[in-house]
Amino acid sequence: MNGLASLGHIAQQPHKNTHRRFIHFSQNTDGRCGRPVYIDAQLLPDFLAAVDISSFAGLEVVKKIEQLRALGGGINSHQNKDIANSHKCLMAKVEVHYYITQATGNKSGGIYITNVGSITNNKDKPGLYRYQNGIVRANNTDFFALEQAFIGSDQSIDNLTNRFKPYAEADGWNSISYELFFSPSYDIDKHGTWITPAQKLFNESQSIVELAKILQKTQQAMINKSGSFTKIRVFDSSSRILDKSLTLVKGHLDKLGFEFIDPDTAITSTISQLAAKNAKLSKSPVQITSRRSTITLTKVRNEISSILRSIGRPENASEITEKTNVSSVALSVGGALSHSKSNFITAARQANLLGKWQGK
Repeated sequence: MNGLASLGHIAQQPHKNTHRRFIHFSQNTDGRCGRPVYIDAQLLPDFLAAVDISSFAGLEVVKKIEQLRALGGGINSHQNKDIANSHKCLMAKVEVHYYITQATGNKSGGIYITNVGSITNNKDKPGLYRYQNGIVRANNTDFFALEQAFIGSDQSIDNLTNRFKPYAEADGWNSISYELFFSPSYDIDKHGTWITPAQKLFNESQSIVELAKILQKTQQAMINKSGSFTKIRVFDSSSRILDKSLTLVKGHLDKLGFEFIDPDTAITSTISQLAAKNAKLSKSPVQITSRRSTITLTKVRNEISSILRSIGRPENASEITEKTNVSSVALSVGGALSHSKSNFITAARQANLLGKWQGK
């Protein structure tokens, strides 16, 4: 348990039979002016991944969280239909989940932040598309028919195609074409049913089933093509969708090759499943290119390294360890500093300074 988790006090969430350790968010939310605002001490990596506190936008998010001491569950928040005192606030591209308790007896009342994450407003429908001659169209096949494919999550398909540019390979005619499976980056709310929910464009379970069918049919279509396989690059949080889809795929996927760019923490399970299905992995299967991914994957770096070693990829395991060393030290120091610095944001600032994280 890190230093952050050893501070504060333990509180039971009203709708769960679990206890979490909370500390004051900042010195401005210690209850001397307005309601005290606490945050789960273990959210340090998630907070730093979602909020760049060295930027103006990040500082604005910090200020808005501090303002919860006055607003609570007021007009600027969404209320959970099933859990009356559970709320969420949308602050730019950051979503903050919290619940409100009243002081009773010797129990502290206040606002308790239980989750912090990034969101986007999605513009396009999920599904299979084809990029050819600079134009993206809905695909009329139900498998990856081209040599390369992408699986991605983002605000829009246009954003994805721009993200793919450095990775898309030209064919012998110097033309670029590929297929992409698009899943909106904010596809399902895992915290209950909300009265005014964020945009939901599709049912995640349907998307998981669709992707599973695409993978299985692609394998079948490639089975008689000796020496050939379909290259699939998986971006960002779409690794979570892929991970769930793989549980539905029967048989081998040895005609499919995978590479992951800035995946989320589901990557450990995903790689394990791919190895069990004899799928191929690229020379450098897990690439970390963003600030957010660096911080997120630092949380599970030991697990990633372990699974890579178990499938005979010690050099890739060393890559992950090396890329996350600085972040690991920064997060550990941030946690340890909380022993002497009694609020969350002070520890977050120290970790951010040591981590030297930049960009998104």
